[in-house]
Amino acid sequence: MIFVTTGTTEFPFSRMDKIAHLLSYKFPKEKIIYQSKSSSLKSNKNLKIIKELEFSGFLSLIKNSRVIIAHGGPATIYLALSYAKTKPFVVARDKKYKEHVIDQQLHFAQFMAKKGLVKVLRDTINLEKEILVYCLKPDNNVYKSDSKNLKKLIEGLERLIDSMI
Repeated sequence: MIFVTTGTTEFPFSRMDKIAHLLSYKFPKEKIIYQSKSSSLKSNKNLKIIKELEFSGFLSLIKNSRVIIAHGGPATIYLALSYAKTKPFVVARDKKYKEHVIDQQLHFAQFMAKKGLVKVLRDTINLEKEILVYCLKPDNNVYKSDSKNLKKLIEGLERLIDSMI
């Protein structure tokens, strides 16, 4: 199963809509779950669209998915790192595409990518190709959740945010 999630914001995210549709076409025998509050896509044979999820259902999808493609929300990334089998592929919402009002998701995703914890590709031209390649051979999740690692990540993020102000 491939789990694609855009979070709970109602901003359109057409790049992720295209990705979910592409995955259902390229992986016709695999179940694709797409959680998006704003998508106009319709479910089909192997693509299930879900507007909202209870936390327990969300966590179950993260734990049971072969691949996770997620927006750049810190809570989603942290849950994927804590429970997923493979490293999440992050497609951060981008202000230039009117997917968010600021680029905090992009900055956070790039920070996590520098730590080697997530896969990120901002280049929209190659995004779909890179996701297809990643879905064929995803990276193992190397993050081990503990309070010491979490504290280091939070402190690093705080320094990053302070440097941007």
